[in-house]
Amino acid sequence: MQFYQRLARRLASLTVMVVSCSGCEDEDAGVNRNAAPAWANGQEWRVERMAVIGAVGDQEFGRIVDVALDAGGRVWVADGLKNEIRVFSPEGRAVRTVGRKGGGPGEFLMLAGMDWDPAGRLWTVDGASARYSVWDTAGTLVAEHRRNIDTSISPWPLGFDHQGRLYDVLGASEAGIGGVVRHDSLLQPLDTFTFPVFVESAVERVSQTGDQRSVSRMVLPFAPTQLWVLDPNGSVWLAITDRYRIERHPMGGGIERVISRPVKSMAPNRLQRESALRQLREMKKHGATVDPSKLPSTVPVLADFFAASDGHLWVRTTSGGPSSYDVFHPSGTFLGQVRTPERLLPSPAPVVRGDHMAGVVTDEDGVELVVVMRIIRPGR
Repeated sequence: MQFYQRLARRLASLTVMVVSCSGCEDEDAGVNRNAAPAWANGQEWRVERMAVIGAVGDQEFGRIVDVALDAGGRVWVADGLKNEIRVFSPEGRAVRTVGRKGGGPGEFLMLAGMDWDPAGRLWTVDGASARYSVWDTAGTLVAEHRRNIDTSISPWPLGFDHQGRLYDVLGASEAGIGGVVRHDSLLQPLDTFTFPVFVESAVERVSQTGDQRSVSRMVLPFAPTQLWVLDPNGSVWLAITDRYRIERHPMGGGIERVISRPVKSMAPNRLQRESALRQLREMKKHGATVDPSKLPSTVPVLADFFAASDGHLWVRTTSGGPSSYDVFHPSGTFLGQVRTPERLLPSPAPVVRGDHMAGVVTDEDGVELVVVMRIIRPGR
């Protein structure tokens, strides 16, 4: 649960500050400094709502840990509380339920996530059973494999690249996930990518229960965090949220591409300041020593980003608004901005496959729903 909360906080973070440059990036190779969008008038993508799932009766979810789209546009929703996957048509009609709670074949003790392999089979991750289960599009279990990873994280943020190589997490600590390991078709490790060391601005919380003393870290409001996603071509996109600079790292190390945009720094607004002060008061209640004067004077630039199955990168910032994404071509070119009908939660990440899109939202009561959308791309 610690790792889930940490990842959710990182992926959910806040948003907005910059990369302005006084020559420091001029020596970078493969830097895309994007200002004007590449889309001409009339070429902009639009996103339209098709259905909302989970709003009524037996459609309600317990805790959504992942959403996937198959080639036909059907929506697969992994419920980590009920330990089952429910399949819906693009219009939101229930199709079937896959798996159930339990420790036997085709059952889940801790369903953490899922992804499609290039052959069109769905791989699911069970953190408690330490295994991958493989399903066809009819929901039939076709194989199971041992997961030789000692770290369990939910939502599971990894999966397959276009060549069919499986990626999973590489170790973890209180500071978060250590990196990514790539496997071959026999699930043997091929190589790894270790995340650069990043120290968050945080305070310690000390709690005492009997003779047990525990210490946990809480990230300060407005403090930058480290975000990352897997690119479907087998690289890792990595960024620190206090600047608009997202680097694509190959598994062997180095930097193969950088995308950036000019975004001005922004001070927190009144609601953000009030929220931060409430967080500080809560930290103090739990024994943390917090100096309000140490809070950053600006909020982070980047909120979150995700990679679509075709390699497009969708990036959200606070300056663009909670339902606006900057969309980048796989080459790194800034195409333009796209608005979704609702603010999608950053974790589990939205998913785009072909012209279909799906993501998780919450209603006014905090109930999780899945929004199914269609992407309108003029000229296609």
